[in-house]
This record gives sequence, structure tokens and C-alpha cells, in this order.
Amino acid sequence: MKYVLGIDTGGTNTDCAILNSTTKEILYTSKAPTTHENLEDGISRSIDELNFCDFHKIEQVSLSTTLATNSIVEGTGCETGILLTGAMPDRPLPSTHCFLLSGKLDIKGREKISLSEKEITKVARSMKGLVDAVAISGYASVRNPEHELRIKKIVEDETGLPTFCAHELSGSLGFWERTVTTALNASLIKIIRDFIAATKKVLKEKGITAPIMIVRSDGSLMSETVVLDRPVETILSGPAASILGAKHLIKSDSAYIFDMGGTTSDIADLDDGKVNLSKTGAKVGGWLTRCRAAEVSTHGIGGDSLIIFPPNGIVVGPERVIPLCTGASLFPHLTDEISLCRDLPMTSTKFQAFDCFLPLNKNTANHTLQPLSNAEKPVFEALDGAPHTLEYICRKTGFEPGMLPLESLLHKKCIQQISFTPTDLVHVTGEYRRWDSAASELAMECISEILNLPYEDAIEKVSTSIIKKLVFSCLQSAADFEKKNCIFASDPAALYLMEKSFSDNKNDFLHASFKLTKPIAAVGAPVSVWMPHVADKLGTELIIPEHSEVANAIGAAVAPIRETAEALIRPALKAASYAAFLPDCRKEFSSLEEAIKYSSSYLKKYIRGKMSLQGVPDCHIDVERRDAYTEIFTSGARTYIETHITAEAVSSPVIV
Repeated sequence: MKYVLGIDTGGTNTDCAILNSTTKEILYTSKAPTTHENLEDGISRSIDELNFCDFHKIEQVSLSTTLATNSIVEGTGCETGILLTGAMPDRPLPSTHCFLLSGKLDIKGREKISLSEKEITKVARSMKGLVDAVAISGYASVRNPEHELRIKKIVEDETGLPTFCAHELSGSLGFWERTVTTALNASLIKIIRDFIAATKKVLKEKGITAPIMIVRSDGSLMSETVVLDRPVETILSGPAASILGAKHLIKSDSAYIFDMGGTTSDIADLDDGKVNLSKTGAKVGGWLTRCRAAEVSTHGIGGDSLIIFPPNGIVVGPERVIPLCTGASLFPHLTDEISLCRDLPMTSTKFQAFDCFLPLNKNTANHTLQPLSNAEKPVFEALDGAPHTLEYICRKTGFEPGMLPLESLLHKKCIQQISFTPTDLVHVTGEYRRWDSAASELAMECISEILNLPYEDAIEKVSTSIIKKLVFSCLQSAADFEKKNCIFASDPAALYLMEKSFSDNKNDFLHASFKLTKPIAAVGAPVSVWMPHVADKLGTELIIPEHSEVANAIGAAVAPIRETAEALIRPALKAASYAAFLPDCRKEFSSLEEAIKYSSSYLKKYIRGKMSLQGVPDCHIDVERRDAYTEIFTSGARTYIETHITAEAVSSPVIV
């Protein structure tokens, strides 16, 4: 028997799954905490947990990850230089190192202003030591990439830095979006290189020599070589893998896929065996990219979401923290410190006396780009390399809770918060036990005081708040998939109906209920606890398949390879001539049929080259042609506008 190994490195856990490479039967699965400070440890531990020894029989390793997503959201990518031609976008860009070069193309890709190689050389030299990678984006480069390619060669010759062109990543219009995509791609290169290097090191130690593939945001695989040129295409790798894994597990073509992780819950509509691709591209951390991505609705609630208790209620997420049960297992002294908080007066603020704060690398913190202030230094030093409670920090510094600069230290990533989460609540109720529940139970006693409720009633109230947030996420996603431009969170009427769906007050004039028209297929470690309540509120069937807790790793193992390319043909300015805008060049032809024939042949050759880089030497390519005409109503005459040609190849990985 030969095997495929799927590995998913998420924000909370690293999961593994081994499948039969022919039948795709799931044979072994495992889960271990992700070790962000040293990815190798988490990957190695998860592989060890498989209790599998025939590593020499593994023929393929497929990865999915949220590392790129988290890097964009947290702004932890490498310093990137952006070189622009034609225009300066009027919206913000994900780098402050931006340079507008001379050189300009018109919208049809014709040169209006020539490049200055002397200027390019000067700017390239000025970036050495300032940035770690370079993004090049030219206005109308999708119509003619010549300027971008010339700039790239000069920059690489002068700096040796990783350099990326916008036209190589997207053939879609939208100068700002293409520029953002290319800049983010450059910023992610070190993170993805380190991830692949860590994975390869572990695989080598285990005696696994199989080639590595990575899941793209659209659910297809790309080879190690390709991902190092296009790391931005992994930004929704995790959600895409969960969709594939859920579909493989439930054996159904229609469902509402709900993937609950540690940080977020990702929801997708599986219809007729497919999930639509987003028409606008992947959006992450407020940045809209031109990356092909599955249409996924993401919500800031997961097993590790922070729960706070302001005066007006209970708020779940979107911030992610370390659960108290996890923190106390790693640092047992925290349980004793939390026990001292029970007799202290509690306040309804974001931070409670039982909250703990873990100092991150001290050297890094002391050399941050934003140095520690006079107020921050004593707080950071009071931690002395170990996590402690807010109450402990107050005693050590003499500060009142409201004076502690915890928000700024969290923002600077000098400390990490350890607090009460949904994971803690299920440790309190006994529905899930993996870590030390004592710290969670002590915190729950404090929370019952904050809420001024008996212990069991407080548990019920917090649990209901979590279920409400999950139900709310499903309702918002349903509206998103129906293309309704409405935001329930800012709509008092929607919030009113939501509350009425949870009300059992007999004196109310109105009770509300909702019904989803599809079953919910739930995957992720926490779903067995929460999703039965959610499905009940939404009047639908719940499917939690076997191995749902490692669906992302399974999805990575069953993902296909897919390559797509497009050409656009339009009339040129010259009489009776046509311009073909191809992935990496522009050509003119004397007849439309000649342009179509050449473009179709070109795209097939282009796709074959792309698939060959993915390890697929031979493949079937589908070509689709769409002509556009405008019609004059009075005469019925038609005028030719343009032709779109799309070529696509889909293949299972070729096992070597």
C-alpha cells in the first residue's frame, strides 16, 4: 500500500492525516499544538502522534496552513518595496516603501512613456538593506507586461532580492488590487519559505522523501516550486482545505460547511458538489486581493476566542487568546495565582484579575520598532520571563488595574493574553477535557460574581452567548451567499429578531425561529459541543462526520491540481486588426479567427508549462470561448466587442 500524508498547520493545532493514495481511505489521524516559535516541533509531534512507521511508503505530502492569513492580519510579513509605473494608487498600500517610476502604458498596453533604466537602477540600489523583497506593479500591465519584466530584471541584477510582478499573479483589471496582491505576495515570501523549510527538515528526519504540495486558496494544489513564487495564493489555504475535507467526509454534494477552528469559524455553501469562487478575489485583513479563492464567510469566533464581560452583556471574540486551561497546563503556577483572585473585588472591564499575560521574547520586545515607554517597561519587567495574573502585576508594580498599559503591550506583541475562552467553558462543564480544568473552574467562579448569578446559571448564560454568536454567524453567511448587501450586526431589527429566537419569555409578543434549507456539515475540534445547539436553533440537520477534527489535513491530502489561464481579444485601433492580450504578452492579428486560433493554442501551451511545473507532464485541457456583441435595436445589426478565452486543466497529483 502507498500513502498520502496531509498536514494542516493552523493557528492553534497542527493536524495530520494519512490516506491510501489510491482509494483515499483515511487510515491514521493526529493532532498536536502548533508551536509558532518553532514550527518544526509542532509538525514533528503531530507526525509522531500518528503511530505510523512506514514513512518510506508515503508518496506525496500535501500541506494547508493559515500562516499567511495570520501574517497579513497581524502585519508580521517582511519589509517590502513597491515599484509602480503609470500611476500611484489613491488608496493605501501594505508598505511605506513605495516608488513611482517613469514609464507608462495606455489601457490597451501601448507604450506612452518609456522606462528610464538609469532611474530604475538608482531606486533599486537605494532599496538594498531597506527591504527584504520587491513588488512591481504597472498600470495596464495585464495588457502588456513588458515594462514590469524589464524592471524585474534590473532589480534582480542590482539587489538579488526576491522580486515579483503583478501580471504574473493576476490577469484581472484593478490596478490597486493587483498592486496589493503583489505587495502581500512579496511580504509573505520569508514566512512560506520558513514553513516549507521547517516541514522539509521534519520530513527528512522521519525518512519521508515524497514531494511537497501546498493547497491554494481556490482548493487546488501547487508544487513547492510554484508556491515560492506565489505565496499569496495560500492566504485562504486552510478554509479551502476544510471545504475539500468536509466534502470528502460527508459524501454529499449539498451542505452548509461549517469549520470551527481556534481563531475563526469559516462557512461555505457546497452546492451541486462545488463551492463558488469569489468574483472579487480573496479578502484578508482588510486587503482585497486578486487571488482566486473559494467563497468563504469568515467570522471571529473559535475555541480560543476571548470572552469579556462589559456592563451591557457578554462579548465573544473576535480576539484570540491562549485559553486558561492551556496556559495553566504549561505554567502550573498560574492556577495558584488565579486562586488568589477569587476574594478580590471584580470589575466589568476587558481585563479581569484572573487574566494572565505571557511575555514574549524579551530581546525582541526591547528592540521593537516601537520602543517600550516608561509606563510599559516596569510592567514588562514585572513578568520576568514568565506569565502572571493581572492581580500579580498590580502588586509587583503598584499600579491600579486601569493604569496598566496592557493594550499597548499587546499591540506591540510584547505580551500575549491568557484568558477565558469557549475552550475553558467546555473544560468547566466536562464536555471536553484535554488540559488542566482547575484554572478554568476558578475563573468561572469569578465570572459568576461578575454576572451576579449562581455558578450554574452563569455557565448557562456564557454558553448561550457563544451559541448566539455561532447562530448569528450562520445567518449572516446565508445572507452573504444570497448576495444580500446587509450587515446584521449594525441592524437593530436583525438583532431584535435574533434575540427573540432565543427568548422563552411567555409574556413576549413575539418569538422567532429560523430554518436553513441545507444540512450543516460541521468540522473542527469544538463542533461536537456547540453545533448541535446551533443546528437545533436553525431547524436543520447536523452532520459531524468521523475524523471531522482533522478535516483540513484530509482536505489537503485529497486536493487536485488545477491551472487556469485567460486571453482577451479586442479590435485594435488599426482598421481590420485585433489585439490579443495573453498572460505574458500582447499580439496583434489581421483577422479575428487568426487571433482566436493563436490565443487558444498559446493558452494550451501555457497551461501545459504550468502543469509541468506541478509535476504533471501530460494533461487534458478544456478551452472555452465567449464572444460579446452589442446589438443596434433599430436595425438588428450586431457589432463585435470582444472575445474571452479560458483554458483549464485539472488533474490528480502524479505519484512518483
